[in-house]
Amino acid sequence: MEVKRLSTEDVDDAVIVKLIKNALTTNTSLSNYVLYDVVFKVNGVETEPLKAIDVNFKGSGLKVKDTKKATAFYFAPAKSEDGIEEDLLVELPQREDKIKELLDAGTDKTREQIEDEFDFSELSVKDEVADELKMEVRKNQVYGCYVVEDKVTQPESNDVVNEANDTLNSAVMAASDTVTLEQSYGKLVATYTGNSTNIKYVWYRKINTGDYQLQKPKEYTGTNGVSLGSDIKDNELYIALNGGALGTQGDGSNNPSVSYYVAAYKAGDVKTDGSPKDGKAPLATSPQKEVTEYYQLQNGSFETPKVTDYHINTNNWQFSNENYKRQGGVWQTTGTATANTLYSDPEGADIEIVTTKTKNSTGQLTNSSLSGYSWHGATTAVDGTQFAELNCQAEGSLYQDVLTTPGETLNYQFSHRARGNSSSETENDTMSVVIMPTQTAIDNGVTTQTKVNEVIANPTAYPGTMVRTVTSDDLSWHTYTGSYSVTTQGQYSTRFFFVAGNTASNDPTVGNFLDNVFFTRDKLTPVKGTANVILTKTISGLEYVTAYNLAKTLNFTIGNKTVSGTDLNWVWSNDGKTYTGSVVLSLKELLLTIH
Repeated sequence: MEVKRLSTEDVDDAVIVKLIKNALTTNTSLSNYVLYDVVFKVNGVETEPLKAIDVNFKGSGLKVKDTKKATAFYFAPAKSEDGIEEDLLVELPQREDKIKELLDAGTDKTREQIEDEFDFSELSVKDEVADELKMEVRKNQVYGCYVVEDKVTQPESNDVVNEANDTLNSAVMAASDTVTLEQSYGKLVATYTGNSTNIKYVWYRKINTGDYQLQKPKEYTGTNGVSLGSDIKDNELYIALNGGALGTQGDGSNNPSVSYYVAAYKAGDVKTDGSPKDGKAPLATSPQKEVTEYYQLQNGSFETPKVTDYHINTNNWQFSNENYKRQGGVWQTTGTATANTLYSDPEGADIEIVTTKTKNSTGQLTNSSLSGYSWHGATTAVDGTQFAELNCQAEGSLYQDVLTTPGETLNYQFSHRARGNSSSETENDTMSVVIMPTQTAIDNGVTTQTKVNEVIANPTAYPGTMVRTVTSDDLSWHTYTGSYSVTTQGQYSTRFFFVAGNTASNDPTVGNFLDNVFFTRDKLTPVKGTANVILTKTISGLEYVTAYNLAKTLNFTIGNKTVSGTDLNWVWSNDGKTYTGSVVLSLKELLLTIH
């Protein structure tokens, strides 16, 4: 690990100091601060630990008269983490103060659970100078601590000394009550800091150009009849349940933009239905928070951005992760590579989009020849005019996150086709679908192709994970359907990976076409003349190995079709009690008799 103390000449220093000053209240000023750039390395290569590492920044020289006026933090630049759209300081609360605050507030969590939930700091002072500054560090980021002091204004005459002091004391007391609102893996989390120990939160939501509306807790049931619980619980609001996700909702409405804010009240000032009592004022109100996550998978046909809107005389383009997201593509990939000067963005060649239409120098659109792709059959996309190639300039996995709720069943569909290596014979490519809790993916560093392959090799090591592998030829597009049960507690965001596997070319830069990806909480639309049947089986109360072996022995008869346990996609829940398998079957309607 390398630690560098930043000076006022560093660019990050100037940006961070501005953020610190923006966070100051009216009656405080910045006393002093320290900043450290922390980089983890293994054999000289930058990496990040799988869990928090305790780091002690000794000899900081930070002047601290009152530890309660010191704030430890790390600097999260815009786009560096999911849900962070602009530069942000993320507070690392002081351990004992935060734990005492939560326990005094009546939390149902144990001290150990609180320790697991937060990254903390610890500050010890000797002779008004920081003796030790400890932080739990888990990222290659800038870490720091700043100290504030109260402003003291000299009154104009002795006649107003007492009045001025009373005003100042009231302002300082009011400023000590604050509430923040953060978006975290499909939920909004409110955190109150202040003098009150027994508080409740009141939530407000604004959709599109409407007004902010009070949100009262409500119980929900999924399309499969399973109780999904309440959309608001204590200091947490679950975005998908509350109807606050972006995009098309379950009721068909569309949310181009959604924002929330939360107000903290004394517990006795809030009714049992979650609304404030008449005439009662909040202790503090948070800034508004814009939602950044979607209810449905986005851009499943890879039609955005259009290659022909930006490039001519080409049947494909390789976008960098950054540029693809910036232009509304949403998808990201683990397979990053350096730029290809002919057919890629200058920042990198990460996501390859193939187009069946080509624009010439005069602006006319013609059918692409797709020469060099060596496949058989019609050169078409399944939906629209574009599709993705998983193997861009490196073996990769396209992925994105979708808001979910524990207890839901998600039905998915995608179309796959081999690229092939020779136009004279039929060839096959293999890919995998990996569906897992977003938080599990991030906490375990599943952001590289190596880590994704580890998940595929051992999915039960990552609770709530499902892996499905398919092999398709290059004669035509092959459409696959399936279902996934959201079984993990707290799984309010789910990550979908589409992973490149073995290819006919044996070249990591060639193979695996993907198109027409979507999922729904409702039943998938069957092909005319057939019916879709979702078969789900849950095994409870057994250890994993026993449940796994039992699942392999199961057989089901539906119409004239026999389905074995190995045909189902299985998920091991994180509570260690259930093993759930499911599969979507397409059957002739006249044969639909279940035995």
